[in-house]
Amino acid sequence: MADHIQLIGIKKLYAGEHVETAALHEIHRTFRRDEFTAIIGSSGSGKSTLLSLVGTLDQPSSGRVLYGDLDTSKLNANQLADFRFERIGLVFQHFHLLPALTAIENVMSPFFGRRRRALDHRAKAKRLLDRLGLAGKYHSLPSQLSGGEQQRVAIARALVNDPDWLLADEPTGNLDSRNAELFYELLQELKRELGCGIILVTHDLQLARKADRIIEIKDGLIVGDSSQVTDESLC
Repeated sequence: MADHIQLIGIKKLYAGEHVETAALHEIHRTFRRDEFTAIIGSSGSGKSTLLSLVGTLDQPSSGRVLYGDLDTSKLNANQLADFRFERIGLVFQHFHLLPALTAIENVMSPFFGRRRRALDHRAKAKRLLDRLGLAGKYHSLPSQLSGGEQQRVAIARALVNDPDWLLADEPTGNLDSRNAELFYELLQELKRELGCGIILVTHDLQLARKADRIIEIKDGLIVGDSSQVTDESLC
């Protein structure tokens, strides 16, 4: 179990036709499991790129991402996939639910192709759906669920492996203000109950202001790391 994530000299470059573009410049930062961290910034600022590097979905051009003492740059692709499965839960703006699978099957989908007793993870999936207010929706397809319900299925899927960290990229972007507020309250409850660290990328300033910590990114640089943020930060 990693109580902190450390970014050391993280850079991310993208190669264009004639020039390289820097998405992130020399990022040094530590995230702690006992903090709910919100990452904010305008579109194209680098915040989602940063989250994808923290979540090992992408690799930095240079620098290292450490989970405790584990240097993820030392892991190959298969090892990284296993690491994410065991340690990280991911929630995305568009949910990425599989349309042909029911709610409970979507929650169980991280186990597909892995050797673990089906009854064990089916029971865990049911408990999570119950906890998230979806007890009567086990066999509903995503098309039969509201946006808020789909979001909760995605959260259950992210939590089914008991991750150390929950990473969420613009998770309220497709929700109305009421469901966005409920989502935030749910994250706070899950943090208290499960003890997982939470890192959230958001455009929702009201949501960000309720986090323990706010990191502001502009043009690939961290320009703020506090709770004092203005509305102009998200423009």
